[in-house]
Amino acid sequence: MSSEISSPWAAQIRGVVLVEGPDAEVFLQSQLSQDLASLGDGRGAWSFILQPEGRLGQLLRVTRQDDDGWILLPPVGGEEALRARLKRFAIRVKVSFSETQRWHGLCRFGTALPSDGIEIPSVLTLVGGSEFLSPEEPVLQGPRASYGEALHWHASIPAVDDGDVGEDAIASELGEAAMNRAVSFTKGCYPGQELVARLDARSALPPRPLVGLESRHDIVVGSPIEADGDVVGHVLSACAPANSRVWRAIGVVKRSAYGSALKISGEPVAVISLV
Repeated sequence: MSSEISSPWAAQIRGVVLVEGPDAEVFLQSQLSQDLASLGDGRGAWSFILQPEGRLGQLLRVTRQDDDGWILLPPVGGEEALRARLKRFAIRVKVSFSETQRWHGLCRFGTALPSDGIEIPSVLTLVGGSEFLSPEEPVLQGPRASYGEALHWHASIPAVDDGDVGEDAIASELGEAAMNRAVSFTKGCYPGQELVARLDARSALPPRPLVGLESRHDIVVGSPIEADGDVVGHVLSACAPANSRVWRAIGVVKRSAYGSALKISGEPVAVISLV
């Protein structure tokens, strides 16, 4: 299995959740923030799955296999929690849930996929990249990168990815671009919808907004972010754009520090827009 591609790429086995049955589409429509009805076979979308009180459960990728089958890719290690959350609300519906594994691949540039790969939604498409799921380990042309490194490629854009979502986050903290990718404001009801709609209608800054950061100095994931000598947040993802000495990152900061001059490891960092 091969594909003509010169992009750096990475792949690793990941847990996914299969949702299957004659009521699968109707059930997922009632649970996820995204409108899935218009998706054709093999098509996917970003979506939130929320707790009833509106807190974020997960930011995930949803792909339709056929009329009765869907593949859900949660954040790393999140498949058990996702299946439990779905089963909690599966009352009197003909739907089943199972955990299985797929190879998750990322291509930093170019869009070529392995012959058995299913392309999934990815912020890497903003820079010509792609992501896919495959039943077998892919073999692509070009240098194979560390999978852990590849999970931070999105920070070079910078655009929010599933790994940037912390526990007890609220959707608006991820920023307008991420909200627009994962939420339909015209579909029917789902758990947590009221809070999402209310926060979207407000102009107030959320408690812990995510921000894009840029620096000419290395940025390390987990580094504290400071303002006026106080720690006001930390770095979630960081990556240097290709052929660039400028580092970009995604961080979370306190609302009170938003708009302040920020530093990481004593070096000033610029705040840039998330896309």
